[in-house]
This record gives sequence, C-alpha cells and structure tokens, in this order.
Amino acid sequence: MTIRSKAFWAVLILILSTQSQLYAAGRPAAQKISPLSDSLRKVRRTPSSAQRDAFGRFAAKEGAGWKVRYSPRTAAPEALMGGRTGKYPGSPEQAAMSFLTENKDMLAIDPSELKLAQKKQFMGITHLQFQQYRGGLPVEFSYARVHVSASGEVSGYQGRFEPAGTLDTAPSVTLSAAVSAAIADLGANMKIFKTELVVFPDDTDGTQKLAWKIRGRGKGLWVYYIDAHTGAVLFRYDDLRYACATYGNSSGDVYTVSPLPDHNVDNLEIRESAWTNPVSVGLRDQYVWVADYSSRTVTNQSGDYCAQKAGKIFSSLKGPYFSVTNFRGPSAHYDNGGGQWRTYAYTRQTPHPYDINQTYSYDVAIPDNWTSSGYTFAKVMPRFSSFEAGDLDILGAFNDDDEVNVNSGTEVLGV
Repeated sequence: MTIRSKAFWAVLILILSTQSQLYAAGRPAAQKISPLSDSLRKVRRTPSSAQRDAFGRFAAKEGAGWKVRYSPRTAAPEALMGGRTGKYPGSPEQAAMSFLTENKDMLAIDPSELKLAQKKQFMGITHLQFQQYRGGLPVEFSYARVHVSASGEVSGYQGRFEPAGTLDTAPSVTLSAAVSAAIADLGANMKIFKTELVVFPDDTDGTQKLAWKIRGRGKGLWVYYIDAHTGAVLFRYDDLRYACATYGNSSGDVYTVSPLPDHNVDNLEIRESAWTNPVSVGLRDQYVWVADYSSRTVTNQSGDYCAQKAGKIFSSLKGPYFSVTNFRGPSAHYDNGGGQWRTYAYTRQTPHPYDINQTYSYDVAIPDNWTSSGYTFAKVMPRFSSFEAGDLDILGAFNDDDEVNVNSGTEVLGV
C-alpha cells in the first residue's frame, strides 16, 4: 500500500446529547422545498442595520440575556429568547397581545391579522399560538407564539409572519378543477373531506400565492395545495401518522443525466447558462443515523426514513450500495442536532521509498473530549493535509492499484 501523507486529522461530528424527539409534520413528497423544513430555507433577505438597532433598543429596555434569530425569508425576528420582559397586566392573552402590539415594528407583524389558535399551560407558563389571517384567509405555516409567565412576563417569542403583499384573492380556478388536479397528480382516487382557500407562502420563489387546500384519503392522508390561479400543484404531503419515533424525508437536487445531457463533444459551448436545471428527488438507499452511530435506518424508494429510536438525526451520501467520501470536507453531511465538527491532529506517513506489496497499518485512538461538554459522539472521518495513493492514466486505467482503507475495528468505512 502506498500512502504519502504528512498529517492526518480525525474530523468528528458531535451531536447534542439531549434525546428530544423529531416529529415531522407528515411525510413530504420531496418534489419541492418543503415549507415545513426550516433548515432548508433559502436566505432571501438579511436584517438591515435599522432592524438590528430595533432589537438593541428592545434588549436595552427589557434587560440582559435576550437573543434574536432572524428569518431568512423576511429578515424579521422569528425568535426572541433568553430574557424576560416587564409585567403586562390582564390575562395571558391580553399580556401576549400587549407584547405583540408594543413590539410590532421590531417584529414586523400586524397584530390585527392574528387570531388565537391554541393555548396551553405547563409549569406556570402559558403558551399561546396565534394564526395569521389576511383578507379573512388563513396564511399557511404563519403564526406568532408568545410564552407568558403567571405574573405576566413574556419569556419568549417565535413567529413566521408573512409581510403585506399584492395578492388577488378571487380564484381563477374552481374548487372542482383543483380537486381534479390533485387526484390526477396522486394517480389515485381520493375521498375529499375538507377544502378551503388559503394564502400559501411559496419558498421556491419567495412569493405568496392564493391556493386551494385540499385534504383527502387515498393511498395515505394527503394534503394538497393547488394554485388557485394556475391550477399547478404547489406542495403536497402525506399526513398519515406512522409508527415511527423518528421519521422524515431525504432529498436532493440532481441532474437526470448531466447538466448537458445532449452535449455534442464537438461543441465546446459548455457555459453554465446552457445547463439544464436539476430536479429535486428523494434519495433512496441512504443511511440515516438516529442519536448516534449505533442506530441507523435506510431510506425507501421515495427517500422516506422511519426509525423506532427517538432522537436527532444525521446523514451523508452513504448507503448500502455506495458511499461518497471527500477527504477535504464533511462529505455532504446533514444533521438537525446542533452538530459540531471537531478535529484531532495525528501525524503519520509511509516510508519513502516504500516496499512493494507491503501493507502499512496505523491505529488512531481519539480521546473523548466531548462527553463532559454534554455532547454525544456521532461519526468520524479522516482528513489528509496531503494525500496520494495509487495512480491512474489519462483514460482511467490503473497504473498502480495501491489503495487506502479506513477501518473501524473489522468494518471498512471508506476506501
């Protein structure tokens, strides 16, 4: 084996040890960016200096500890946490509405468009969720949550509020035509049991659309959003609940054949502007690990995964049939558990020159520097400062078939 490597880093991904369950809202069809997937939203706007100054004035007024997270869609605050306001008089509902009205400019909301949808009490805190309405129509996935103490203090806010925009609320497509479009898309009959007209925030282009929301049963418990002006399917998901502690969907944008499927080798016109668009598909036969490396499941043909174990998940382009490994980076890694990459340097290199038909083995023991910080080990990957193993000619044939195997015990993790 030939390996010329000056330095080796063990790159570890660590997941927060809290075993909170991941509940997906149904099983998205994965054709488009799901409005239910916060982590996949595109950054369309960033907060201005005036918006940041507004939060600074709020924090100065209400006391230390407050933190803010801004929406990548609207640049408005979508979460305030870590502090407590002064006491608001009245009921929890009145206190929440006073808070929203007092801070409407900073939060970029219109309290008149909010209606109380849910109210729960737990350990002395009242949790209130308000649904956004515009022109009498519910705005899907848009809400404001306020958490109020027994004494009237607000200890947190989360919100996804759609700003005002131009929207024709008179549908051009009839309800019966929208139902037909949904059934045609599903390819099976559906027993329709609820329909309504809604405002749909479309994350594919950042706009608001008038849509028919259709619920029906047929090969699942489907929810469809049909554009009320064009009849196009905006989004769909199966809301049938499955016996899984953790479940969801793995998808990615891929080229069906290549960016230039009809490319003529005699034509050197290969500018990116000439490429075809990739399509979003479910990633089948992909490993998804839950909580740690000891528990994994495999995605099905649609990219759905289901695990009996509850916890946060992580995955990469790896499955039972192939694995994509990049020794320079995290290899398409994804996790929703607040993962942190950490490095452990380990210097090793083969002799120069090296012997023919010789195998060189190097053991790497990584010290545990994460448990005391409240993290759980998830996975490790090698990273080389310089790397050369084997040799190919210009046509892809082996001149030298040396290789490097990365093992964990007797299991080969990467070749």
